Amino acid sequence: MTKLKKEIQRMGRSQSVNVIYFDESGNTEQGFKDKIQPCITFASHNFSEKNCKKILESYFPQTQAKEVKYSKLGKKGRIDKCYNVLLELKNNGDSYFKVYSVYKPLFLFHSFLTLFHDSAYEKKFPDKSHITGDPDWAFSRMHDLWFHFIRIKGLDYILKLIELYSSFIEKRSERGYESLIKHIEILKNKCGHAALIYNWILNTTFENCVKLINGESFQDETVKPSWLDTTLPCVYQLLNHWTYFFDGNNFDVVHDVSWVLKKREWIINKLQGIARDKPRISNSKVQDMCFYVFPDYLPIHSFEFENSENYAALQIADLVAGLINEFMVDLCSGKATEKHFSIVRDLIAEDSFIYMFPTIDYAREEDKQILCSKNMQFM
Repeated sequence: MTKLKKEIQRMGRSQSVNVIYFDESGNTEQGFKDKIQPCITFASHNFSEKNCKKILESYFPQTQAKEVKYSKLGKKGRIDKCYNVLLELKNNGDSYFKVYSVYKPLFLFHSFLTLFHDSAYEKKFPDKSHITGDPDWAFSRMHDLWFHFIRIKGLDYILKLIELYSSFIEKRSERGYESLIKHIEILKNKCGHAALIYNWILNTTFENCVKLINGESFQDETVKPSWLDTTLPCVYQLLNHWTYFFDGNNFDVVHDVSWVLKKREWIINKLQGIARDKPRISNSKVQDMCFYVFPDYLPIHSFEFENSENYAALQIADLVAGLINEFMVDLCSGKATEKHFSIVRDLIAEDSFIYMFPTIDYAREEDKQILCSKNMQFM
């Protein structure tokens, strides 16, 4: 794309009322392999490029840095500095931050259940297979089994299960399949759901399981399922929130350069449209087995990837993502402070902060009592 064309696009966006800027923090490329980053946070906002640039220049002189990034700021004092920048921006504009934070192991556990438990459940209860498509059922099931498995075998067991599952999905190896089966076998005598999965997987050949992973059993599908990708489903969730925020009106999206998302960009493009396109888009059969909610359409006027060096608004999104993700990582390790929590609450409205984290309130009563009485770690 020529410089002139890009500048024309940029000018068009600057005049648009609804422009959303996206970035993320938490090593999306490494996924579950990066044990130091158990969380990933996606941040978005609709503050203008002009206001973002003005704020950044007042706090970070041009001589200090060409591009402001949370990861490049010294750890000492960066939380307070970023908070001051973001709070001033929030107080001086009629715009919002929207954030989605995910605990990667829980996300991948949901993926594991979607692949194996759904398949086993639908085979045993064909008349109830529609339940597995209910987001509320999937949400409750995910939390229920997360805490139930941990109560039986501990957190290390479930993390090993996810590691074996991720490795099997990536490598499609028969040895990996056998290792996964052996790990599930450990639970089968103590958990009916684990037994259901174990019996299904024992009666499913390695070749047929790989076909299921590849999406070959889904007839007429235009998109193969991505079982380990957190980026697209999470961005999708935030886009869905902005869709409701703008009451279905079109908006532009500017995302920091992301090769992970770029390779699946066409899925978002496929779903772009306006309300009157809803029947066409609903019938397009674009889906991903790991999505929680399937918006009927995305009223996106344009979706562009840009270098954050050239956009103050993208740098602001990076600061939000970094600040929130650091809090979430500290929360997992028990190091989060009340001050940091207060900062998060000041910046992000409750209905604009969505997350996928283990929540003990959703555990079975007997599991909850044992986990709490033994002070067992579940995250």
